[in-house]
Amino acid sequence: MLHTRFFQKLLITLTVSILSFNTNANDKNNIVIHSLSDAFESRNLTLDNSSDTKRLFVYVNGMLTNPVDADTNFRHISSMIRARVPSLVLRKAYNQSQGFVKDVAQVAAQQLEQDNAYTTKDAWYHTALNFLTDNTRLPITGVQYLIAKADEYNSVSESDLNNHINNIYVPFLDAGYHIVVLSHSQGNFYANSAWEQILAAKGLDVARKMKIVGVATPAAYVANDGDYVTNSGDLIINAVRFVATSGRQPKESNISIAASSKDKSGHSLITTYMGVDSRSNDSRETIVNAVVKAFAELESEEEEELDACDAFIFNIQGSERHSPPHSKHDLWSSSPRYKFTIPDESTVTLSMAVVGMEPNSNGYIVSFGYETPLGRSTPYSLKINQNKTLTLPSSNGRAVNVYVSHPTTNEAEYEAFFNISATCEKDEQ
Repeated sequence: MLHTRFFQKLLITLTVSILSFNTNANDKNNIVIHSLSDAFESRNLTLDNSSDTKRLFVYVNGMLTNPVDADTNFRHISSMIRARVPSLVLRKAYNQSQGFVKDVAQVAAQQLEQDNAYTTKDAWYHTALNFLTDNTRLPITGVQYLIAKADEYNSVSESDLNNHINNIYVPFLDAGYHIVVLSHSQGNFYANSAWEQILAAKGLDVARKMKIVGVATPAAYVANDGDYVTNSGDLIINAVRFVATSGRQPKESNISIAASSKDKSGHSLITTYMGVDSRSNDSRETIVNAVVKAFAELESEEEEELDACDAFIFNIQGSERHSPPHSKHDLWSSSPRYKFTIPDESTVTLSMAVVGMEPNSNGYIVSFGYETPLGRSTPYSLKINQNKTLTLPSSNGRAVNVYVSHPTTNEAEYEAFFNISATCEKDEQ
């Protein structure tokens, strides 16, 4: 009979193993490694103190981080950041591990139970034991599907996300703070989602005052063109990379950290990415420098009073999912997906493209459209690998709402991945 506390410890270990068992030497050969100079050119960056500067640093935890560990991580990271960034307010945006991780573990246990005639308890034990003893690979059918489904839309708790937005980000943005978010693992889904919702609700002028530094990110992008650090030996991210479809591939690895028996997954924020031993020196310094660099960029933009067109940024990667039965078919029936403002005396070029489908098919359609104070555009229906580019002069109305939808269909479930971007050009005087 297994001791209850020991069994619980094994189950915690299981969730790491489920996301890491698909990676082998051949998988790693497909990862592009960049030198540190490719990621960030400056080393040991430090900001000057200023009584007029309002800076907020936010840590967003990854999966399976309990509140005690999140506090420990927060203190560890904060001490490093505060040494380089004075006049700093610190906050922790905590999120609990969500159903995605639990579903993955449950699928593996159910398969073992079915395929090997184990009892439920023995199936969980055997799954964890395989990881602890480096035994044979675990069953993968169904688990691949669940891992590949993880993204900003189904790996985020709405209650946790709303708490981050309404109790941390928005109050500080409204008070004139510059915000830099350091997000780890699953926390990157939260950070991306928060930035996009702030963009939709507050517009680009507010959202651009918040930057994200991603660490060990399973996401396909970092919102607001933020920097990131991902270890080539991160088995968790490599597992996601191994099974994710083209539209969900995590950003490529850009640093290599020596493996350690203290963290077999290569995924731990404190043990691997920001550890105090020599093997973590490069990654730790790169992450801290990225945070300092993000604050410096935010403050530089404000000090230089950049022309609104020069400072214009709008680049979104998202997805539109059809889950039958579906009745909403009017593009304009839902809330705007994204918002931005056209700078005065400028012309914005808006581009929309469908870059992937799951399952891959040329028959599925995604509809795009925009609305200004002067009216709505024609809806534009696009299939995979199709795009549409539009010109929006400032005389067409400065506020722009972008809508995304899909038509009523009898098709089975599908998901489309899209990019929406906009560039600004000053009008000739």
